[in-house]
Amino acid sequence: MRGWVDGWRGWRHDDCARCGRRGIDDWLSIIDCLLIRRRAGPAQRLRNNRQQIIDNQSSIPQPARPALPPTHPCRRSRRPLYSRHMRSKSFLTATWVSLLLAGAAHGQPPDGSPQGPPARVRVAVVGAEALQPRTVIVARLRQVASSTVAAEQPGRVVELAVDEGDVVAKGDVLARIDADLARTAVDHAQAALKMAEAGIAESKAVANQAEREYRSLLALQQRGSSRTKEVEDAMDDREAARARYESAVANVAAARADLKLARQRLDRMTVRAPFEGVVVRRMTELGQWVEEGTSVFTVNSRGPIDAVADVPERLVNHVRRGDAIEIVVDALGDVVEGRIVAIVPLASESARTFPVKVRFDDTDGRYKPGMSALARLPIGERRETLLVPRSAVQHSATGMVVWAEREGRAEPAPVRIMFGHGEQYAVAPMRPGQLIKGMNVVIEGAERLFPGQPLSY
Repeated sequence: MRGWVDGWRGWRHDDCARCGRRGIDDWLSIIDCLLIRRRAGPAQRLRNNRQQIIDNQSSIPQPARPALPPTHPCRRSRRPLYSRHMRSKSFLTATWVSLLLAGAAHGQPPDGSPQGPPARVRVAVVGAEALQPRTVIVARLRQVASSTVAAEQPGRVVELAVDEGDVVAKGDVLARIDADLARTAVDHAQAALKMAEAGIAESKAVANQAEREYRSLLALQQRGSSRTKEVEDAMDDREAARARYESAVANVAAARADLKLARQRLDRMTVRAPFEGVVVRRMTELGQWVEEGTSVFTVNSRGPIDAVADVPERLVNHVRRGDAIEIVVDALGDVVEGRIVAIVPLASESARTFPVKVRFDDTDGRYKPGMSALARLPIGERRETLLVPRSAVQHSATGMVVWAEREGRAEPAPVRIMFGHGEQYAVAPMRPGQLIKGMNVVIEGAERLFPGQPLSY
C-alpha cells in the first residue's frame, strides 16, 4: 500500500507541478515536496536556482518532456518544472492545511463559529468579600540586632568555644584569651588589700592612743599640773594620727578598687555572647594574638525578625506605625502577620522609597536574614471585592482572563488582578457586569475553550 501511494504521489507531483493544478486530494504530495526541499542543503538549493536561471535565459530548446495522456490537463500548459511561483503556492497551501489541522486539534472550527461538542470542565463560584485594597511591595528579612563581638583585653586566644551557625544564649562563652597574667594581677591586688587593711588597724590604734594622751594632758592643764606647750604637742600628735588613719582607710579603698579592676580584667579575658542569637561569622583562629578591640565573632539576634520594605513615596502615607501587615516569605511559601515598628523618614535619593520595618516572631528560627519576602500593604478603605480561585485566572495575549459560564456557554472575561487573598485572587473585571458574584468560572479545562463553546461539568 505504501509503495502504491509513493508511486502515485511521485507521478502526480511531477506532472501537475508543470501546470500548477492543486486540489485538496493532493496535499500529501505538497507536504512531501516541501520536506524533500527542506532536507536539501543551502548549496543544493543555490545550484538549483542557478540552473533554473540558465534554463530560462538560454536559447537552446528545452528537451522534450514525456508524453502525457491525451485527457491530462497538463497538455494545455508549458510552465517550467518546479518554478518559483509554484513553490510559493505550494508553501501557502501547506500552511493553510497546517492551520486547518491545528484548528481541528483544538476543537475550534476553521471559520470560528461557536459550534462543537461540549467541553468537559470543572467550575467554581465567584465570591465577594469586604476587603481592604492592598499592594505588594518587595521586602527582605533582616535581623533585629547584629553585634560584632570584640576582645576587651590583649592576649593569645587559647579556646574557641563556638563556631559559625551555633546558637548561643546571652552570656555564653564564645572564646577565651590566655589569662595567666590577669590571674597574677588579681593575686597581687588581693595581697595589697590585706596590707592596706593591716595598715588601717595600726593607724587606728595610734590615733586612739594620741586621743587619750591629748585628753589626759588637757585635764592636767585644767588643774594647773601641765604646761600649755605639752597640751598643744599632744593635740598635734592627735591630728597627725587621725590623718594617718584616714590615709590608711583611703589605701584600703584603693586596694579594693585595684582588686576589682584586676578581677574585671580577668573576667574580660573571656569573650561572651551579648544576647541570644546565632554565630554567623568567626574572625579569629586558635592561638592568634588579639589586641583590645580586635573582632572575634559576629552574632545575629534570634526570636523577632524584621521584614524591611522600601515603600514608594506615593504610598508611604497610607501606612501607620502599629498597623498589621501580611508578609509572604517566598522561599517557604509562608504567610505571617507582623506589625509596623518603624517608618524611617529617610528616602533613597535614587528610588524615592522609604524603609518600613515590619516585625514578627520567629521563635523556631525558620526565617533567615537575607530571605526575600513580599509585604502586602493596605492602601485604601474596605470595599466589596470579587474573589476567584487562582487556577481560574489564565494568561492571554491581551492580559489576564477568566472563563465564565453564561447560559451554559464559555465566555472570556478580561480581569485585572488586584492582590492575592489566600488561595484566591481579588479581581476587577475590565468591563462592568461581565463577572459578577455567584457566577461560575472554569478552574480546570480552560486551555482549549473558545467563546460560545458549550460547557459540561
